[in-house]
Amino acid sequence: METNCLEKVITQEYTIGQAKPEDVVEAFYIIKIVLADFIQKSIVHPDLFTNLYPNMLREAQNESLYILKNHDISLGLITISKEEPDEFKDVKWESNHNSSLYISRLFVLPKWRNKGVGSALIAYAEELARLKGFSSVKLDVTSSCNEGILLLMKHKYRFAGNIFMNTQKAPINCYEKKI
Repeated sequence: METNCLEKVITQEYTIGQAKPEDVVEAFYIIKIVLADFIQKSIVHPDLFTNLYPNMLREAQNESLYILKNHDISLGLITISKEEPDEFKDVKWESNHNSSLYISRLFVLPKWRNKGVGSALIAYAEELARLKGFSSVKLDVTSSCNEGILLLMKHKYRFAGNIFMNTQKAPINCYEKKI
């Protein structure tokens, strides 16, 4: 991997690149499939309550949305930003907000889970954090999403606390990894 440019990274079978506005339709499709899977599994996710398409278009324009592909087929996505979500203000983080990158969305198509896609996306975010001089990566996962929690535990993320969004009854777990 080139250390001076992460615009497009190739890892084993996967290519990760910054989404352009014309890629948002593919990203939107991934999210809709994942959210349908979440509903089937009774997992309530904050994106169920938002107007996703304009948010994703803004993320692509801000160069914070990345798509993972296998031979030009989109399998997962990640949104990485240096902007701390408002909901994170009361969490007891180890790092201050100025020294962290935030993952606000990490989705993998259900049929591609447990095949290294989520791990590749996390590794990409961590490498981006290192290259840009950040000291940690922070993110949240719905407390009922066991697959997501197991992925974070595998990558040695530390539980930092809970938040509640959109009047949800189940908490959202916050995690951090020092880089």
